[in-house]
Amino acid sequence: MELSISSIKLPARCNLEERAKLFKNAGFTAMDYDLNGMSSVKPYHWFNSPDYRKIAEEKRRTVETIGLKINQTHGP
Repeated sequence: MELSISSIKLPARCNLEERAKLFKNAGFTAMDYDLNGMSSVKPYHWFNSPDYRKIAEEKRRTVETIGLKINQTHGP
C-alpha cells in the first residue's frame, strides 16, 4: 500500500528535492505533482515548453532518487 501526500501548498516554500525529502522523512512512500502553474494566471510554465517531457523525466528522477514515487499528477 502506498501512503501519498499532496504537494500543492509547498512549491512556494521549497523546491522539489526539499519537498520529497520532507515527505520521505515523514513516512510517505509517494507524492503527487501539482501543475497549477499551467493556468492562464502564469503565462509560462515548464510543462508548456517544448522540452516538457525531458523536464518531467528529470523531476521524476529527482523524486525517485530520494526513494519516493510520483503516483499522480493533476493540472489546474
